Amino acid sequence: MKFTIVIPTRRRPRQLTACLDSLAAVEYPRTDFEVVVVDDGGGMPAEIIERARRVINIRLVTQAHRGPATARNNGIHAATGTYVAFTDDDCVVDRGWLRALEAALEAHPDAIVGGSTTSSGPAGSPYDVASQNIVDFLYEYYRQAPTSLRFFATNNVACRRELLLSLGGFDESFPRAAAEDRDLCERWGEAGRPFHYEDAARVTHHLDSSLGRFVRQHLRYGQGASYLRNARERRGHPAPRREPLSFYVRLVTFPFRKDTSPRALWLAILAAVSQVAYVMGYITERSLAPTRARGADEAAAAAPDPAALPDAGRSAGS
Repeated sequence: MKFTIVIPTRRRPRQLTACLDSLAAVEYPRTDFEVVVVDDGGGMPAEIIERARRVINIRLVTQAHRGPATARNNGIHAATGTYVAFTDDDCVVDRGWLRALEAALEAHPDAIVGGSTTSSGPAGSPYDVASQNIVDFLYEYYRQAPTSLRFFATNNVACRRELLLSLGGFDESFPRAAAEDRDLCERWGEAGRPFHYEDAARVTHHLDSSLGRFVRQHLRYGQGASYLRNARERRGHPAPRREPLSFYVRLVTFPFRKDTSPRALWLAILAAVSQVAYVMGYITERSLAPTRARGADEAAAAAPDPAALPDAGRSAGS
């Protein structure tokens, strides 16, 4: 098996169905790839997997709700492919996606390969376009940064399975879909491994955003930055560096480079809103962290001593 495609999902059957339909249409030998769907929390309608199984090799892994980092790790451990590719349940892949990833990985066998991800299109909501602009800006910005600061989003990334396992996979202390991909890329760079961007490996991300969802998304990203700081501190690294003012100026003005219509002003305002939400999420998470830590300590103290419990392996009445 050459590729295992891992898709974490949670209670989005409509989006997952569209994602699997796109994988069923890829121009790649059916015997050379498999799909592992990891249901985070259970409850997925069985007919979604059964329908996809008619045309592709697919397996379902179910876990207690622990977030996408844990889900991806469970997918990695279930994988049988030489390469592991990741996408999300609200994405659809291009027909040539696996071919493009294969060519890039064979040319750069020690690299993590990130592809091109676009929103559902210019005709989509301004919140979708604003989110896409931010991703495009970050990819452009970090391509010019030192290797250890490179970044690929996990809705379109692939590498050799053995290299991912040697790195320890994803950090499962990240409970939400926020910054676990940044953490992986940082550790990849710290290990001295290369990054390769492959524009031909294309994925479309269907965000279906509203203003409220847009703000919540960037609040969550700010929370993720707090988890990222914790992860760095556990590895003995300093807190994330603050970007210079020029970074934020370039981010907010980025829409004017892509759009000359009056909508560019609204997109620039949304870019600024995203950063305010990000900071609020970060500050809120940092302020709540001590309370959560105390709660975890109290729960651990209240738990019964395992040595005082009956042998769990002994049947009742024995």
